[in-house]
This record gives sequence, C-alpha cells and structure tokens, in this order.
Amino acid sequence: MKTKLLISLSVIFTITLNAQVGINTTNPEATLHINGNTKINTVQEITSLSNTKILTYNQTTSEVTKADISLIQAYVNTTITKATSSGSTILSGNLFTGWDRLSFTKDPNFTSNFNETTSTYKVPVAGVYAINFKFRYGTGVQLSLLNFGGTPKIGILKHLTTGGYTEINKKDFSGATLPLVLSLLISDTEINSIHKLNKDDILSFEYYRGGISLNLLTGSVSEISIYKISD
Repeated sequence: MKTKLLISLSVIFTITLNAQVGINTTNPEATLHINGNTKINTVQEITSLSNTKILTYNQTTSEVTKADISLIQAYVNTTITKATSSGSTILSGNLFTGWDRLSFTKDPNFTSNFNETTSTYKVPVAGVYAINFKFRYGTGVQLSLLNFGGTPKIGILKHLTTGGYTEINKKDFSGATLPLVLSLLISDTEINSIHKLNKDDILSFEYYRGGISLNLLTGSVSEISIYKISD
C-alpha cells in the first residue's frame, strides 16, 4: 500500500512539474499563460542599466521575451551636435582664403562629434544630414559697409583630403533697418539645408566678411546644429 502511494505521488509530482498553467484560459500554450491584464504593485528600483535586460512583447505570438538594453540604445541619434558662439570669435590664422572660421563652444548635452579646438564637425556615420547655421550681428552695421569690398556671407565648408575645401552651402546677409536709427541696421542670415555626407567628412562653419571690419563682430551671435535624418 505504501509503495502504491509513493508511486502515485511521484506520478502526480511529475505531471505538476511538466504542466502548463493557464489563467483565464483552458488551453494554456506556455508554462504560464495569462489571458488578461497584468498588474504589478511593487518592483525593485535600480540606479544603473548595467547588466539589465528589458521585457518585450511579440504582437504575433503574444509572448513576452527579454532583450539586451543595447538594442534600444542603438536607435539613439548620436549624430546630434549643437554649438554656439557669442561675440563670434575668429580662429587665429586664415585657414581658407577669404573665409574666417568662427570659434564655437559645443553644447555638453549632445555628442562629441564637434572639435572645439579646430571648430569642425566630423561626420560619425554616412547619411543625409540636416544642418542649421545662423549668424546675427549684435551691433548695428552701416548699410554702405555691407557692399564694401564684397558682400559678407556665411558658409558651410567641407574639407578635402587634398587640403582645400568645397562650399556645400553659403548665404549672403540680409538687413533690417532700425526704426529709430536709420543709418544703422542689424544684419543676419541663416542656412537651413539638407546634405548627403560620408563618414569622416569634416565640416566647418565660416564667415566671409568682404569689406566688413572684424571689430563689427563684437557682440554678434552665431549658432549651429547638425544631425542625421536618414540613411
């Protein structure tokens, strides 16, 4: 009798170990099959994503699986760069004839693709990029000066391996007359463009002053932003 009882318990225990449990379903298709909403009141809080997996839901099979957190991080746009220049300082040396390279300070909240020493952006991955470059004179500029010795402009230059450059975009300044001081105007310009770039392309954001004195850059403000939008 004792032997039969032990055999029966062994069979029941084996069935239990291999059984599928269903909640709100009579035909469970997994070890635990829940047909309905799931609610969890308390979970452990973590302060680091190191060695962390995330739960994912398969809409086709309705299964919950786990995935490495790096799979999501791969979709984070690491190409974004933003930088500003107050007073629009010019880097020493005339690197490209006729152009003065503006010295920018990058925003620490974005990626490190911008080199503050050379004031250049290095393309981290090939693709289509949106580029914004705007410049505004902080002080008034006489209308006659804007056309003296050539029209001042800003440009986005792509550096060549041969040492030269290609102008991928440029734009002249426009002026808006001040209502109270007709002899002065505030001049600004902005480039909003989209360009196909290759990995490791080097871009700089420069100012062509024509006959404008560098002293007029005092108080000027410029800003750039660049990021990938498509492959």
